[in-house]
Amino acid sequence: MKNKKIIFIILACFLYNFTLWSDAIITLFIKQYPIMPNSNYCQDLSHSLKHPGTIAEHCLYGLMDSTLQAGIFATYAGYLNVSNVQGQLSFPYKHSKKAVNMLITPHITPILMAGNTVHHWELEDANLAALFTIEQKNDDVAKLTYWDIEQIALPTDKKIPTQTIIIIANPHEIYVPIGASPVIESASLLLPDIYVKKGINHVADSLYVLNLKHLFSPVHYQYKADPSRNTILITP
Repeated sequence: MKNKKIIFIILACFLYNFTLWSDAIITLFIKQYPIMPNSNYCQDLSHSLKHPGTIAEHCLYGLMDSTLQAGIFATYAGYLNVSNVQGQLSFPYKHSKKAVNMLITPHITPILMAGNTVHHWELEDANLAALFTIEQKNDDVAKLTYWDIEQIALPTDKKIPTQTIIIIANPHEIYVPIGASPVIESASLLLPDIYVKKGINHVADSLYVLNLKHLFSPVHYQYKADPSRNTILITP
């Protein structure tokens, strides 16, 4: 009986710590930007496939194009993550307001406070940066909640605002839909989809992030079984 009580206490402490360290999630999906090829492209492709040796080449490019949404790095609240094959990016949700800034730029400069402690981040090249606000709003007339996305001016002091999701990419290769988007009810804060275009340089962006990796904490995933669904818990 005494051993059962000890086991129960240990189990209760474990579950308490598990709940304590789990965070609400802020997540978004990156999808491929839809492009319809013109008729000339289709004719050229059909002609080239008739020649031996070109089918393998086109298959290789096709495989690469199908995973454009994977391998895109982003940071938020001191965490670093990379999009998976589904294009999903998730972070611990570190502020209560249902609004967030999103900055798209290939380079950011850390301003250090002590050692590897980052005081804040600054823009490196304003010509290669785009800043957006994503905020949940209510329409009292239609009685619905929606996301409002606006592109705003970059800060004149180059200081990146807090509560900003930074997408490490060229802003010309990422499309953010401006205007109203429907809110999808979810256990996490699910932001509107953004889109990646062909031509994004995953290799250059990844090599650049390697120089800054030591300044971030990685995102860890834990999965909790539920009778109706699987819940993702993100822990520091």
